[in-house]
Amino acid sequence: MDEAGFSIAVDPVRRFVDIAVRGLWGVDMVAAYKDDLVAKLHVLPGHGCPIGQHVTLLDITAFVVQPQQVTALLADMPQQPAFAARRAALLVEAPLLKMQAKRVLPTYLVCSSRAEALEWLLAPDGVPIADLADHSA
Repeated sequence: MDEAGFSIAVDPVRRFVDIAVRGLWGVDMVAAYKDDLVAKLHVLPGHGCPIGQHVTLLDITAFVVQPQQVTALLADMPQQPAFAARRAALLVEAPLLKMQAKRVLPTYLVCSSRAEALEWLLAPDGVPIADLADHSA
């Protein structure tokens, strides 16, 4: 199993946030993740991108099924204005994690490849999500 952790990269020009999470998390890791994400998202307004108008790719290919307490904390984040994205996609491979992700983050497009996720995330607004509804098949 991968060591628990995360990486967050922000590309203000493309209004793009690239997140990768790995391992088994505890409540302390969720708190560190939230703090780091808030700090990194705050560079966006300085580049003309209001908070919540960015797109996010969340790569959970190295994540494992999380304890309920961790899942609940993570599931609440997209509803909070500080973390909301205009468009978000999950990159996931494991079938059990895919099921958990769809349940916990129902507004995220679930994809099996990074290329598919980026194609949708970086497409102009108006690309119908119904045409891309399940890239994870």
